[in-house]
Amino acid sequence: MKFYLLRKSMQGMADIQLAGVKPVYEKKISFPKGRDYMDKQTDIPVPLARDGAYLFVMKSGGLYTSGMLLRTNLEIEVQEDASGVVRVNVLDKRSGKYVSRAHVKVVGSGDGRIRSGNTDLRGIFTAEGVSGSSTVLVKKDDQYAFHSGSVVMQPYSHKDYAPVDFDN
Repeated sequence: MKFYLLRKSMQGMADIQLAGVKPVYEKKISFPKGRDYMDKQTDIPVPLARDGAYLFVMKSGGLYTSGMLLRTNLEIEVQEDASGVVRVNVLDKRSGKYVSRAHVKVVGSGDGRIRSGNTDLRGIFTAEGVSGSSTVLVKKDDQYAFHSGSVVMQPYSHKDYAPVDFDN
């Protein structure tokens, strides 16, 4: 969560400085041989004993990629409206009940402003005035949930329009 709040993006996760941090899991793997131009898929079982957010970094020669794995009981349902309203419903998957007092942060890619608060007794948090695509982060105790939006909200602003001179 700290990484996202500093950068307001999940881009560059592999650039996180991890000096002095011992990996939770580390393994060398071999991928199946075959035609190099074909896509291949390999399942990698990862023994994670605790819930949490885990950074994955995979390297091969000079190439690398990164990602985030969430092991959590939280599930979020996000409704996005083009007018800039983002509604977040937080659900506990184990109990099937909505979660109150979960901390929610919503950031729009168009303005970078962080809107935060807690879910109400119904497990709902609403953010208004979001511009661009939204990113939603939820934390309740040691549980996390993440959502990357697909709707571009409020795509135009007053900055997008030049003043019109009707005299000329």
